[in-house]
Amino acid sequence: MDSKQILDWLKLKPRYLLGFSLVCLLIAGLPRSVRLYLGFENIVAPIQGLLSLLGIAAGVYGFVILAADHWPKARKWWALRKLRENAPTILRSLSPDEKGCLARYVANEATSLNFSFTDGVVSSLESKRILYQASSLSVQFDDFAYNLQPWVVRALKDDQELREELLRYVERGPVPRAPLFP
Repeated sequence: MDSKQILDWLKLKPRYLLGFSLVCLLIAGLPRSVRLYLGFENIVAPIQGLLSLLGIAAGVYGFVILAADHWPKARKWWALRKLRENAPTILRSLSPDEKGCLARYVANEATSLNFSFTDGVVSSLESKRILYQASSLSVQFDDFAYNLQPWVVRALKDDQELREELLRYVERGPVPRAPLFP
């Protein structure tokens, strides 16, 4: 057996490893009387310790692979959860110009507005992942549609005080561009 075959065997899916583990542990853990009744006591008795060890090792390896597969999803879920919890604090800590930009969304009751991609305030909000560029195609010349992130929309819907605070800054920040062809 060469190293490539061993590596391919080690890449078994967790369900096979966990199934193998369960079978090994069940056979090794059966009472002696049941093994005698089934007729495989002579086979299992000499390797009972090895079966237990293989079952435990395969189970642990299967769970490690499962955890590694789901770790990025779990981290993303946890980060999004923390972001939702801290959304009002994050939005309240923005500069007056950034709050003014968000106030335009609140005042227009919109989730998408057109801004110049050269605008520093919009770029700042995009780098803080509060806005995102909706499309790589411009609306006109250097104007692009910028959308609010879903967690920002949710925070603005849930917090009336935050909306009122942002509306005080409506005269600050960049002015959204109207499309040439409405």
